[in-house]
Amino acid sequence: LWRELGLGSDILAAPGLLKSTTKLDARLAILPDAPAPLKHRQRVHVHLGTADLLARVRLLDGDAIEPGGEGLAQLLLESPTAARRLDRFIVRRYSPQATLGGGVILDANPATHRRRDAAMLASLRALAGRDEAALLLASVRKTPFAIESELAAALSLTENDIMLAAGELAAEGELIVVGDGTRLAPTSLYRAFLAQTGAALAKHHAARPLSAGLNQEELPPLVRTLGFSGKPLAWLIEYAVAHGDLVRPAPGLLALPSFKVKLDARQQAALGVLESMLQAGGLTPPGVAELTEAAQLKDKEIAPLLGYLVDTGRAVRLEKTLFFHGEALGRARDTLAALLSGKGAATVAEIRDVLGASRKFIIPVLEYFDAQGFTVRDGDLRRAGPRLPTDPADTPREED
Repeated sequence: LWRELGLGSDILAAPGLLKSTTKLDARLAILPDAPAPLKHRQRVHVHLGTADLLARVRLLDGDAIEPGGEGLAQLLLESPTAARRLDRFIVRRYSPQATLGGGVILDANPATHRRRDAAMLASLRALAGRDEAALLLASVRKTPFAIESELAAALSLTENDIMLAAGELAAEGELIVVGDGTRLAPTSLYRAFLAQTGAALAKHHAARPLSAGLNQEELPPLVRTLGFSGKPLAWLIEYAVAHGDLVRPAPGLLALPSFKVKLDARQQAALGVLESMLQAGGLTPPGVAELTEAAQLKDKEIAPLLGYLVDTGRAVRLEKTLFFHGEALGRARDTLAALLSGKGAATVAEIRDVLGASRKFIIPVLEYFDAQGFTVRDGDLRRAGPRLPTDPADTPREED
């Protein structure tokens, strides 16, 4: 790291312990006999370790620190360095050089702050204290989803200190543990996630009362103001489901715990007709128009009911208007597994003959099996995929 920073041998640390930075949050103390106050945006020399760094001082809670006074500041360095929380330094006037005072680093890798922001100042004052739980909470609010080892390094604490403080904060309801059990997030962020997710789900339930839930993949753009997605969002979803704040009515779907699909007698009768026809159709299922007519439905009524069958796992949509019963696809998969275990590979024509359906239906079925990992396409052949069971009892659940 010291070679990367071009600082000679000023800084030497284990790999990954320190990060290069050009900003430092600090608590400053000006000597009673300092030659002048320290002013906002003043250029100074910062003596950190054996390094002499030029910096601008952004005072965060005032416009000047008088001799004998203290204040919070962000040092904007003109060249990169690396440091740890609680490292001490000396501040000297730029020209003519004279010692103004010194300070202690509170955050070695801070964001740029808005001056006089109450929440930011409270966080820095917590970092200036010795209460390990308060230190941890301030750090987790700044950097949610960090792992315990990263927090220990940033706060100059041991991992055991972090674990004890995290346990205390979790018991007080201030933070939660997510992911692999070492990721920490503030409860305030979890509440914000629940509020936004709850609003998105309530809107979905109102607009689509026959839908069992919202597809989880549709959630990120609906909660984008949270400022994160990907794994952190998935961690919070799993935490919410595990703690009963959200439910999964089916794989890939999310719903509010209070939501239940309510079907009237006519809809229940129509569902019975639709499911019976899909079961009877096997790998040659009826089209949407035929289903609509047989169930005595209007065109606008069929889609929500077919969607309900899909949500509850009784039907699978392969194309916009092509639906199969789940049991039919399960039997086809098991038949195909037996075929491929004996032959190793098979053409579409061979598969068509074994399954007893036309190419019109076999092609979308095979494409679905490819997507599910049951089969792998190899030119004109299909081979067994990683999820194709060799024993029907080991059949994995199909994914939407």
